Amino acid sequence: MVPQPAPEDEQFFDRPDLLPTLSAAGTLNSNTILWYFYNSPWFDQGSNNNSLLRQVGGTPQQELIFNNRLAFEERLRTDYPYGTQYVVAYEPKNDGEPWVIQRQEKSVDENTGKTAKIEVTATYFTQGTRIVMAKSVLDVLQTRLLSVSTQLQELMELSKDLSHFSPATGHTYVPPSFDLAKASSGSRAGSRAGSRAGSPAPEASQQPGVQPTAADPFETFSDAFFLRSLDRTEAYFEEYVDENPLQGEPGSFVLTHSWRNTVTRREEEKKRAEQAAAHQAAAAQAASQPSQLSISTSQTQSGLQSSTSTPKPATPATESFSRKASIASQPKPGKEKRRKSKGPGSLASPVTPTGPQI
Repeated sequence: MVPQPAPEDEQFFDRPDLLPTLSAAGTLNSNTILWYFYNSPWFDQGSNNNSLLRQVGGTPQQELIFNNRLAFEERLRTDYPYGTQYVVAYEPKNDGEPWVIQRQEKSVDENTGKTAKIEVTATYFTQGTRIVMAKSVLDVLQTRLLSVSTQLQELMELSKDLSHFSPATGHTYVPPSFDLAKASSGSRAGSRAGSRAGSPAPEASQQPGVQPTAADPFETFSDAFFLRSLDRTEAYFEEYVDENPLQGEPGSFVLTHSWRNTVTRREEEKKRAEQAAAHQAAAAQAASQPSQLSISTSQTQSGLQSSTSTPKPATPATESFSRKASIASQPKPGKEKRRKSKGPGSLASPVTPTGPQI
């Protein structure tokens, strides 16, 4: 199988033996850097640089172009409005600084025929007589992210071995030299102190002749203890210490109230809180509309007074009838009429005198 060539950014070019043929000094300078780069594997033979070299070859301009890089790059800008070109982007100001060369892609404007856009597609720099291709920003970010993820994975694997969990102490991190079995063989207090401080168990447990005790069940994870804790949590998750505190002494604790009494008291407190909130809301609403309430009250009272008549004292029926008849029998001034007789069978007015007429 034919071996695949290395990526361009992993290759380098170093031919110091070519420098004496390019200049008498045999060093890289402003007039030899481009000719030295033309021998590298990155140089494109179809670029504008190669086209210009062929164009001026064998002409009087050849000597000027070969010995003056600035004049050569000026001809590239004016004679070739589009295509690929290689130009020097940075010249070293001090010793040890690199030369920077760019590969540029030029595009032309169809309306004007001039260069419209120049895009940098690659960058090269020197390290002494060696030329290397600069990494792209994407390659740099990918490399840094890969490095970070690798270090995080190593950290996770290391912390996984250092982590220790127990129902009594929770999660703790101990050094690799810490012996958990030896620490758990001591007392519970010594084991907790050792797991937190990362130090061995007390010296008494390491002395010869002292028999190690059994492992503390609270220092190791137990499935039965974990499931029992979940069951108790689900059964008593609504109970609170401040609602129903314990009374008595250790070994004979009792609850202050029964569970039913606690629930009833909680519901009553909730109901009272709701009633107080409703009362406050009603009071606030009444205070916000005092004028309307007073007007409606006055209207209601006046309506009640008008609809209720004042009782009058009872009078005899005859007196009432005679009073009405006497008032009705009095003739009006200027309009006296003679009362017609209704016959012998008619009854006389109860108030008309029946005696003989004088």
